[in-house]
Amino acid sequence: MIIRVFLVAGAAWLASMSWSSPVLAQQGIRPFAGVRYTVDSNLFRTANDAEALAQTGSTDTEETIIHYFAGIDVIV
Repeated sequence: MIIRVFLVAGAAWLASMSWSSPVLAQQGIRPFAGVRYTVDSNLFRTANDAEALAQTGSTDTEETIIHYFAGIDVIV
């Protein structure tokens, strides 16, 4: 899972670097891409395992969240 995140981030970085030229930089166009990886050990904010079991049917409340983002900054 983490390897996939690094592969996607690396591919996005390479694509943005190959697309970004000095001409685009002079015009104020800057591409960007990134990945944010977050792990939340108590996503539902339960007090203990018994409360988690009652609310969700499981004592597992940990969640991994991956955000991929890309865009273009344009300065006019």
